[in-house]
Amino acid sequence: MFQRLRFHFPYLAFLVLPILFYHARILFQGEILCGGDLINQFVPWREFALGELREGRFPGWNPYVFCGAPFAANIQTALFYPWNLIHLFCSVERAFSLSLVFHHLLSLFTMYLFLNNLWKSPPGAVVGALIYGWSGFFITHSHDGHLIHIQAYAWLPLALYFQTAWREGIRFRSLIFFALCLAAQFYAGHIQIPFYMFYLLLLRSVWWGWNDARDARRLRLFFPYPAWTVAGLAMAAALSALVLLPLLELSGRTASRAGGADYEFATQDSLPPAHLITLAAPFFYGDPTRPDRESRFWETRTGFHEICGYAGILPLLLLLLGFLPGPPSTAETNERFLRREFYFFAAVAVGAICFAMGRYNPLYALLYYGLPGWNYFRVPGRLLLLFLLGVSTGAARGLAAVCTVNWKQAAMAWPLKAGAVGSVLFVIATLIIAGSRPALLAWLREFEIDRTVMEYNLWTTRRVDISLRLPEILFEIRYAWMLSSLLIACGWLAAGWLSLYIARTIKPSWRWAVPTAVVLLDLLFFSWRFINTIPAREWRETYFPQTSLVRFLQENAKGFRVLELDDAIGSPGLDSHPELRPNRLMAYGIESARGYDPIILDSYTRLVNRMYGYDPATPQGGLLFFPTPPPAEYLAGLNVRYLITTQELKKPFQLAWREDQSPVKIYEYPPVRPRVFLENPSNGDSVRVLESQTGEITLEAHLSADNRIMVSQNMYPGWTVSGLSGHNPLETYWDTFSAVSLPPGRHTITLTFHAFHWLPPSRFSLGFLISFLALAAGTGGVMFEKLKK
Repeated sequence: MFQRLRFHFPYLAFLVLPILFYHARILFQGEILCGGDLINQFVPWREFALGELREGRFPGWNPYVFCGAPFAANIQTALFYPWNLIHLFCSVERAFSLSLVFHHLLSLFTMYLFLNNLWKSPPGAVVGALIYGWSGFFITHSHDGHLIHIQAYAWLPLALYFQTAWREGIRFRSLIFFALCLAAQFYAGHIQIPFYMFYLLLLRSVWWGWNDARDARRLRLFFPYPAWTVAGLAMAAALSALVLLPLLELSGRTASRAGGADYEFATQDSLPPAHLITLAAPFFYGDPTRPDRESRFWETRTGFHEICGYAGILPLLLLLLGFLPGPPSTAETNERFLRREFYFFAAVAVGAICFAMGRYNPLYALLYYGLPGWNYFRVPGRLLLLFLLGVSTGAARGLAAVCTVNWKQAAMAWPLKAGAVGSVLFVIATLIIAGSRPALLAWLREFEIDRTVMEYNLWTTRRVDISLRLPEILFEIRYAWMLSSLLIACGWLAAGWLSLYIARTIKPSWRWAVPTAVVLLDLLFFSWRFINTIPAREWRETYFPQTSLVRFLQENAKGFRVLELDDAIGSPGLDSHPELRPNRLMAYGIESARGYDPIILDSYTRLVNRMYGYDPATPQGGLLFFPTPPPAEYLAGLNVRYLITTQELKKPFQLAWREDQSPVKIYEYPPVRPRVFLENPSNGDSVRVLESQTGEITLEAHLSADNRIMVSQNMYPGWTVSGLSGHNPLETYWDTFSAVSLPPGRHTITLTFHAFHWLPPSRFSLGFLISFLALAAGTGGVMFEKLKK
């Protein structure tokens, strides 16, 4: 065992040491990770979940956003992900920071394990692992706080590893581990990534079966691997039933996913063809981490993290060199299998790029309409993760070939010639751009004018006015970024060719080190700007400060909701009030009529659209739009007592709070209704809340005639009413909120949200049962197989 680890030590050092350097501030200085969705979504969610669990309540319902919303059913909360046990030992923000480091290491080690097992080449495995673990997908999503993406991403190679193990003999144990790796991706919190992997693994098994059947000319040899893969995928789905069944129930009631997303929505954030250049020059269109308008990413409004597939320059060349003869194999059949594996992953890389273009590629419709489940997902740009998987796997084969190839023969082979020709053409294109400065400056100006006209719906006759308002320095700096990014790419390309030349002149056992060092330095140069941390003592005060605005709401808004209008969400006042960003008020125990979540109940979205006279089916995104105060009839029923805005509101709104250094103001709405009220109030009738906590409201009503109690809270399966004789189910009003009809008399009733209950339409209990039985069956099968041996 020690000898084996000793053999791998030089290769593992290439994986571990850069992590220690890159995350030094987190590991050794105790700094805390920052990032958009991490702060606005995942930290408030996790703190809420932990708080509920400490109180002995299961966090099935979130009362703090969107007038109440399902919580545990939302897979993005990653409530059941095993890594979350780390929260027992440290704060939420510290746990998330350590999670990034852990999953960064995990992605490197799992990819190394898979590639070394596949190619039997530690040098190739280490370069492939570096490409995968330092790729644009991992680095940019971690920068934007999308930890659920990288948690799922880190487990992908292990599923491939256990699937590859079937080539040496199909065993039940490998099937269970294969299924567990896929299930870990679901529990990690992002269903789109394991969904892509389901199809990739199935396609890979079909590729194996087709080749085996063709070689042996026996049709029956086609079926074992696809059948085994389907069994593994079914086992993974069963193990994940605890999160998948509640999500399936929720998705059928969401604004954008009910019945599947339409094609326009599903192809949002596609990879524009013009951005293919960023695969070699990632900052050709600017740096997304720069605060100044001139230097930041500008060409499209699609987030940089959604369309960044940077894998380095030399890896693209190594992928091409993978077509050279690989390292010697002990068997012709094994060499044939490895060659076909390389072809498969090279095809995956090319296909992923094509389909990542989404709406720009008509063939994407084949996936949308042809593959079950594909229409539930948007952002085709995320297919770039399969591109990176293909490049890292193919480049590992390429470096393995470089370490063993006969260079005199390789110099005459087409991969080396194609690489040389492509490199020369890239340099020529760079020189052309360097010599076309006036034409490019004019194009950049026209592009910005066109976008301004489209964005603000201005008449084209105002193009001259727009042009005069655009500073020339804007286009000078953008051109400088384009040229400098290409020149840097040329530099890395030259360094890559030089490393290959040096590799052929040194002893075979160290040939891998020079190209690997170039790959690592290239990816570190790309990545260094994306690590964003601040000292722990400043983190809480920076993102969740205890301001006078917060104190006012905590003291006065108890039992009521607040509503931040659009201008407050995006106003300059956020510099002094970062706590107003969506979802952050959750951390203070303040309930809001809005929030931020890609999964919003369709009934609530339709209600908001009706408030403003929009078509009820109008897409609202993850924030919902509240440009002005809603009409009085709705505002009172939303239980909104305070509106946060920078606007000047007139009666009946009353100014309740303001401060001199900020444009943000709080207005009180005196006609607000309480959380619970009567539909037809009359003299002597009353209803009041006796007790309220998350997921449970106890009411007392005195009625002289039949009436309905209206509860300003979203209706969702799992809410039940107790305390009445006979069956009296919950109803809805406005097709959104909860209501219950009562006869005359005095009543004490309790509305309770049961996330776990055994009666339909509950999904948590059924999911738990299926997952438990699948795990028990898998464990029993492994033990039986071991005893049988």
